[in-house]
Amino acid sequence: MFGIPEWAFGVGTLIVASFAGIALMIRLLPPEMRVSRKQRLTQTEHEMLEDLRRRVGEVEERVDFAERLLARPRPQS
Repeated sequence: MFGIPEWAFGVGTLIVASFAGIALMIRLLPPEMRVSRKQRLTQTEHEMLEDLRRRVGEVEERVDFAERLLARPRPQS
């Protein structure tokens, strides 16, 4: 038909049916499961995340300080 092989219609139908099935499954998920993980974080988790970021920043500053101390030439005695 129209110069398109018969098997191509079957493959096209399978592809369309697969995407329709995926879309249907997503629509049937509960609303709280459809939002991204970042949006699902509770206030406590947000506070913990901010605390971890602050602490990592402090550790980075300490490592930088230690690197500067170690890079200094030692006085000759």
